[in-house]
Amino acid sequence: MNKTKILSLILVALLVLPLSLTGNLARAQILSVNTPVDLSTELQVTNTGSSAVNLRVIAVEINKEITLPLGAGATETIILTYSLTPAANATLKTFWLNRPVTFVIEARDPSTNAVVDAKVVAMQDYPPVLSGNATYALIANISTTVIKLNLTDNDLNDYGDSLSDSFGAPVFKDQLLRFSYGQVVFEVLVNGQPAIANATSYLLFDEQAPGQFFMDFPLSLIKYTFSVGDKITFKVTDYYSGKTATFDVEVVSVVPISLSLDRDTYPLPNGGAFTVYVKVTDPNVTSSSVNVDYYVELWNGTRPAALTGTATLSLTTAWTFQGSFSLNLAAVTSDLQIFTGAKLVVKYTASDGQDRVFTAYIRPSTAVLQVSKLSVKVNDTVTITLIEPDANIDSAANDTVTLNLAGKSAPTLTLRETGPNTGVFVGTFRIGADAPFDKVNPNALPKTFTLSYTDEYTAATSVTYKRSASLSQTIRVEPTTAKVWVGTLTEEVTQIGPYTSITIYFEDPDYALVETTLTLSTPIIIRTGLGDELQVTSLTRVSGNVFKATVQVEYATAPDTTDTKLQVKVPDTIMVRAVDPCSADGTPAVFLKYVAVRAWDGQLAILPAKPFYNDKDDIVIRVTDPDRNTDPATRETVTVTFKSSSDPIGTTITLVETGPNTGVFEAPYTIDTSTYPPFLRVGDTMIFEYRDALAADGTAKVTSKVEVPLGFVTATPIRPGAPAAVKFLDIMGNEVAPKVGQPTLIQIPVSNADTTRSVTTDVIIVFYDANNVPVGLAYGRITLGAGASGTAIVGWLPSLAGTFTAKVFFWDLANKLPLSEEPLLLTVTV
Repeated sequence: MNKTKILSLILVALLVLPLSLTGNLARAQILSVNTPVDLSTELQVTNTGSSAVNLRVIAVEINKEITLPLGAGATETIILTYSLTPAANATLKTFWLNRPVTFVIEARDPSTNAVVDAKVVAMQDYPPVLSGNATYALIANISTTVIKLNLTDNDLNDYGDSLSDSFGAPVFKDQLLRFSYGQVVFEVLVNGQPAIANATSYLLFDEQAPGQFFMDFPLSLIKYTFSVGDKITFKVTDYYSGKTATFDVEVVSVVPISLSLDRDTYPLPNGGAFTVYVKVTDPNVTSSSVNVDYYVELWNGTRPAALTGTATLSLTTAWTFQGSFSLNLAAVTSDLQIFTGAKLVVKYTASDGQDRVFTAYIRPSTAVLQVSKLSVKVNDTVTITLIEPDANIDSAANDTVTLNLAGKSAPTLTLRETGPNTGVFVGTFRIGADAPFDKVNPNALPKTFTLSYTDEYTAATSVTYKRSASLSQTIRVEPTTAKVWVGTLTEEVTQIGPYTSITIYFEDPDYALVETTLTLSTPIIIRTGLGDELQVTSLTRVSGNVFKATVQVEYATAPDTTDTKLQVKVPDTIMVRAVDPCSADGTPAVFLKYVAVRAWDGQLAILPAKPFYNDKDDIVIRVTDPDRNTDPATRETVTVTFKSSSDPIGTTITLVETGPNTGVFEAPYTIDTSTYPPFLRVGDTMIFEYRDALAADGTAKVTSKVEVPLGFVTATPIRPGAPAAVKFLDIMGNEVAPKVGQPTLIQIPVSNADTTRSVTTDVIIVFYDANNVPVGLAYGRITLGAGASGTAIVGWLPSLAGTFTAKVFFWDLANKLPLSEEPLLLTVTV
């Protein structure tokens, strides 16, 4: 390919065409997913668009998926239920899950399978929480004490709020106090060892509210002699969430009075506010509430009035009172560093008149900001983590924290605590799809997002000096260099015919979130040596990140700028120029592809291929000529001339393309000497000619001719089989070795090579001894039809023993004519 010649006049001009950096990147937002998604709420997806889609739902962690039709405005509910073995069934619209999963939810165009919209939704799971009505059991009453257990686990609310998910199982005397049901194992331990049942019983967790299960457990069911100080542990393991909950009951002679807080160290939040949870145990209180006093004491002994008060605790279980209060350090001063190391003191005056005091401390921590990937591509998922104990302001809740995001109109993003009291905040986002990382323009890459967070009070803060830290991470969305080729989805082509089409493929992950149609900012320019030119700006998604456009090619002698076809000559070269606005280095990349336009000499074949044909033979006339495939959507025709040595004028036969866009043309035909044209007789030469309207050199001429005889005439038509095929038989037809005096049949395979006539041949066998003296003779006859085969049977009575040479002659004795080229030679032992 002479690129220099092709580009000499046009390449320079094309390379300096202006490159626009905008494109049509709209993506439909048609999927709506109800959240949270868990075993009780199921997965509900709504198509808010105006067209039906195919809904594809992938459970990533278990590698299962479901595809369902979803009409315009319709909602589909996919059932989520627990199973030890994960599975999915589209007919039942059900996922069986053994763990919480992340769902990738795609709306796909039913005709192109292109992704129209997509969502990523992580399932919510709930760790079990187990509590009871008493944390102490008096040893004097242990045989009559019933512990009322309360299990909170919304993952067990598998049937939803309208149906009961109560569960239980029997336990048997002298066996473990343990049962499993579905995803749950319940067991009882004494001092850390598995407990034994004192009787056969049925243990039931009764669902009295969604996700709330209750069990009355009599301690008399435990086969054990208790002593003061023994600890009874009730344990629930949820294998779906992988979490365990326990509740302890201590055997005591007297219930102790106690005071405790949820933490012994509290944060120094940026905003100064946090919550304190208090628990009091006092067996001698008969009222439904108790009060505790609290204050915060600074390093210098000062107790700010705004941080001093009384909180009321309510009775929650036997002898136990719980409640909370909030502290706002900023109500005292904006210089919160003065609270570094401050004491939080809570006091409870118990029923015995003695004060119980719990002292905790306020201490700042240093935050850490982490990003799973700093260099990303469009459609990549990033996880942002902030480890910030100071933002854990409520130990019983999943707190949130806000980061700043530079360069956005909505310059913040929110991270959620991974669980109560963890101090770890996480958010997962898909680049280009999820706010605030959405609307990334692939024509203006690379793009950076800078996250920042100010930790106002780090661990280095002292009461006299505030030490802050500014944390930041920059996420860079990197461009990818496109791939451009001409051909099929899997193969590049370098030459085509003048009546076909070319398909241009453009693959670029930068456009991963573009919907079905991609509008290019810089058009693809397609130009021919004839001077015709087309520009393409709209491409259709094929699969993944691959888009395509197809252009029809037409043979012509001059360009036509009024149509949408690309005019070419023969031979010619098509040049395709495409531009990726943002390649891997951030600059535009220009792609030049060349496709040669050529014609082919049409090739004619008669099938099945034979050295001659007989009257009434069925044949197929085939022409292979790619450039006569002028319309890839239509079955077209060509003609072949059929004549003979008896009829030099002959006739024309029309061949039809075997299918749209094949370039192969066929017609069935029966050779018949009784019809015309052409006139045919046995012995004629049949002549088939194909005149190619556009041969390889660009002219019209006969490019293929087939000449073949009708019938086959020969003077010596008999063809005997090989010597090894000759058999010696007894009169019963059994194969034998010849013996003196024993009648023998000699069986010789023969065929008639003359397809025009029947032949009767005399078969004469002469036996010669070692001195070449004739010592025996045998004779037979056979008639063979035209072109037929058969077996000649010759009778023989051996009279001498020995080894002889036998010559088998095939003659027409009546006319004294040999019918085979040579006699068949045999070696015979008697």
